Amino acid sequence: DNIKGCCSSGKPRRPSLGRVAWLSVRRPFLIGFVALFIRGTSNAVSLPLLIKAIVDSVVDGDFERMRFYLGMLLVERVLGAILEHIGARIMTTQVPARLVATLGSLVVRKAATPGVLGASGAGVDSQVLLGRELTMLYMRLGAMCYKGFIATPSLLSGAVTLVILLGWPALIGVAWVFLTIVFGYRFQTYAKKAEEVMSKIATERLNALGNVLSCIKAIKYFTWEPEFLALLAETRARECNALQIRVNYNLFALTLGKVTPVTGSLVTFVAFALLGNTIHAGDIFAANSVFMTMRFAVGASAVLMEVYKSLQLTLERVQKYLLLAERPTRDALEGEDSSGVLATVDDLYVETASLADVVLQTGKVNAPFTLSLQGHHVVARRGQLTAVCGAVGSGKTTFLSALLGFAEGETSLRPGSSRLCAQLGWCPQQAVLISGSVRDNILMGRPQDDRKLARCLQEACWGLDLQQLTAGLDETVGTRGTALSGGQQARLCLARALYDEPALLLLDDPMAAVDASVGRFLLRSLRRRCCGNGVEKDLPGAVVILNQLHFLPNFDQVLVVKGGAVTVCPDFTDFQGSPQGAEMLAGVEPFLLPPESEGDRRADQDELGRVLAFVAGSAKDRGALVDAKGQLAPVSETVAVGLVSFKVLKTYLLSPGWPFLLLIVTTFLTTFSLLGVRDWWMAVWADSGGGNEPKFILVFAALCLLHVLCAYIGVFLVGLFVSRAGRNLHADCMERILRAPMSFFEATPTGRIMSRFGTDLGAMDSTMAAQIDFTMTFGMTFLMMCAAVTAQIPYISIVFALAVALTVPIVHGLVIFQQDLKRHSNNAMTPILSNADEVKRMSLVMDIFHCREFFIARHQQYNDIWTKLSDCVLFTPPIVEIWVNFVHVFVLVATGFLTMQNTDVSAGLVGMYWSYAALWGLFATSTVGVVMGLLTNLTSLERLLEYKLGNLASEPAWFLPDSKEPAEWPRNAPELHFQQVALRYRANLPLALTGLDLHVKGGERLGIMGRTGAGKTSITAVVFRLVDCESGCLLIDGVDVRALGLHRLRKALSMIPQEPIVMSGTVRYNLDPFRKHLDADLLQALTDSGIGEALTLDTIAGGDGCGLSAGQMQLLTFARTLLQKAGFVIFLFWAI
Repeated sequence: DNIKGCCSSGKPRRPSLGRVAWLSVRRPFLIGFVALFIRGTSNAVSLPLLIKAIVDSVVDGDFERMRFYLGMLLVERVLGAILEHIGARIMTTQVPARLVATLGSLVVRKAATPGVLGASGAGVDSQVLLGRELTMLYMRLGAMCYKGFIATPSLLSGAVTLVILLGWPALIGVAWVFLTIVFGYRFQTYAKKAEEVMSKIATERLNALGNVLSCIKAIKYFTWEPEFLALLAETRARECNALQIRVNYNLFALTLGKVTPVTGSLVTFVAFALLGNTIHAGDIFAANSVFMTMRFAVGASAVLMEVYKSLQLTLERVQKYLLLAERPTRDALEGEDSSGVLATVDDLYVETASLADVVLQTGKVNAPFTLSLQGHHVVARRGQLTAVCGAVGSGKTTFLSALLGFAEGETSLRPGSSRLCAQLGWCPQQAVLISGSVRDNILMGRPQDDRKLARCLQEACWGLDLQQLTAGLDETVGTRGTALSGGQQARLCLARALYDEPALLLLDDPMAAVDASVGRFLLRSLRRRCCGNGVEKDLPGAVVILNQLHFLPNFDQVLVVKGGAVTVCPDFTDFQGSPQGAEMLAGVEPFLLPPESEGDRRADQDELGRVLAFVAGSAKDRGALVDAKGQLAPVSETVAVGLVSFKVLKTYLLSPGWPFLLLIVTTFLTTFSLLGVRDWWMAVWADSGGGNEPKFILVFAALCLLHVLCAYIGVFLVGLFVSRAGRNLHADCMERILRAPMSFFEATPTGRIMSRFGTDLGAMDSTMAAQIDFTMTFGMTFLMMCAAVTAQIPYISIVFALAVALTVPIVHGLVIFQQDLKRHSNNAMTPILSNADEVKRMSLVMDIFHCREFFIARHQQYNDIWTKLSDCVLFTPPIVEIWVNFVHVFVLVATGFLTMQNTDVSAGLVGMYWSYAALWGLFATSTVGVVMGLLTNLTSLERLLEYKLGNLASEPAWFLPDSKEPAEWPRNAPELHFQQVALRYRANLPLALTGLDLHVKGGERLGIMGRTGAGKTSITAVVFRLVDCESGCLLIDGVDVRALGLHRLRKALSMIPQEPIVMSGTVRYNLDPFRKHLDADLLQALTDSGIGEALTLDTIAGGDGCGLSAGQMQLLTFARTLLQKAGFVIFLFWAI
């Protein structure tokens, strides 16, 4: 509402989602900022001044004064650690959780709005926003705000401290530090541009993967797996190229912070010496500690710029999505008149234009399709059945959608041209189901009434199906209903429409996917409901799209759609006598339902009683399946426990090749060895009098410049390493996915796969490079500091060993805890993405059945789980860091004691090891934090690599060596011989086929009939080897199909699947996505399929055939099959 209000003409200010974001987090943000600001200022002011005081006291031999300043240092460290803990608690959990929860809820609410226009064309998608953009923002925002608001205050306070220590020459170093921030900002600007490119390519890749997953069965039928693998690999390669550019610019900006102590001290100390000043050990190592602290500030400034730009980009994309246009809501019928009118139209006019997303991809525009019905007409009354009929692609579904005020594609609908009653029931042409149970798909969040539920199930002919399902009403239907047959899916949608006993039923070809007997049963149930013996004012009406023209005599009114116009026939007799009716009914044998007898009614009542008893009994047995909120507990994926296997890390590190890894380690080792040598040389310089002798200045400058050069070489290699590893692992995992059998896709939610290749892969891309760089940087700096102090005070090694012994067990336990939490957090993203996908597909269902809040509540429930788990993941490192800060107190006390025992060390070396000891805690906490972050991030890698390293089932080999396959197979007109075939889809399911023995001779045309769910589709699964036989075998042309390469077998077959599959793109792309045929061949296939005049090669359609009728989709699939001239065995599944 805030954003829309900003867009109104009366308010000149620009709409800003940032304002909404700020209002949601401002209070905890300000508290956390104050705590971290104090901590950051303390690091840059009190710490270096206390170091100087301690070093001067040691050099002067005043150990009493040293003990006083050491006590102050201990108090400063303890209080600072407490403040840091408070700020970290707020910044890592409350702030990002509130922000992402707010933005995520806004996105889901928008996605749940019926008729969001142009989302794909605008380049935004709810799944991508939830699964990639907001997730990445959450994981980066908390950590970066925590570190950034500690480091940033040290910039100004550090500049003041430098002036206090070195006088006005320190301003040269301060100017250099701020200049590096400017350079870092420029690098981050370039990195952000590369990230925008990468984000667009990632969206393209995820959309392509979504198309592959939604069309996976067709891809396997047509053996397109290698081509789609190449397409996804090419897209990923472009994404990784952009990733490398982004990572390089980002790491260059961060490296400016890393080398700040070197470059800042270089210009400052050289200028200080050349101006004739004497360098004292206390001053230069205190100043060096300031530069060490400011390195975090400079690096954090660059990171904060990056996070701010990421936040800005994400807010812009979310805002762009939230401000997408929406279709106007339909007009309600104010009240029914005495004749029981339920639906009227007045000068109806619909014009559908091209789909924005496909226009964006293809640059092509369809000719607009128009549909009109002039004058005022009553479309539906109580107690009346209205049939809508017409040829394929004539506009029947468009007419029904126009009644609802909603039509597929980018549609222009004249306002007020249709009015409906308030209570509607709708059954779509293509089944739209959620990945829950049978019960969930009927109720959709509505309260359960056993009698109403039993009646709708009985009228949808679900009685026998419930008895066959293992879990009855609580049987999971799978992603998009894949566990059900096509007829079961259609009848489940019909039951959902009937449940609330609506006044008006709008049914789009409800009998298309059912057999003849079930079709007659559904027609009889519909007629009994609408035209029964009840009082007419209580009877509902129905508008039914009908392609089974022999049923027309059972309807009271007929609407004919032809040539862009709708003609109203008051009854069947009028339709039969019209020229249009005579043409459509030519060769059709009309079927009139016989009068219902008393025996029929008693049989129906008995069946209703059995279903009601089943429903009531099922409700009592739901205890173990229902959670505390009364919702079915989702089936979770397997979660690993304990530390991530070393095999996961090894696979990632060796993916680009071990020489590459060795080169990176050698480069970083050289870089930080040079840093230690530089600090030692500073101590030697101070002990020699601190003058401006050229040899000291030149050697110091050379060591500094070599360190900087090696640092930049190292981060460039890290960027290249991450890019190559990401590309190689994506290719390996994607190949395993596309080689998986159909049972894997039927049992695995699409959201789970999308989560791994979106959220988990995105987390690796966004964080792995920085985490590898930080681990190398802080780890080697920490080891160098420990080695340098031990070289001067050997007994300090005992203290370091004890500190490690106190820390490692706690870190080990918390890493295991954090990794387990991260695994659950990763898995918790799957239902969020699945729900987002269902929201996108079911916007009209939500509008008609008033279940929008059901999906929003599901998102909030899933988001709460994910947020709580992610909070714990982010907050675990600060717990370790506060412990390390207390261990640091122990190290400082031990250093002070050993200093008093070792008085023969030079002043320069005293300054060096005391500055290292004071900064030990800072680098120890940073090392522990980045190592924990890296190990935790490995859970995302582990989840992705489960597809490569896990026990993912694989189909048989696509190709076999020529020596293992028959030379000439198949011959023309081959024979099929099923020999006692038994088929089971999964080990825990009953047999789908039992002892099938069938012989089909070459040239025969075989029709397979049976009730929905009887096993007709299972026969095709055997032929195409979607599932191998449990026993028995299938011979084609005398060869057992198991002796053939999978692609050789499938290339010899052709298939029109039960559900037509259409991809987003042109007709040419749908027929021949990889340009293997000439346009003349494509046109001939369209002509032979009977759709040549309705569609051209440049006609475009959206995903799932949006913009085409069901008949056009079926004929387009038929044309695709005809194009396969190598097919010897053709299966036409519900093609006519």
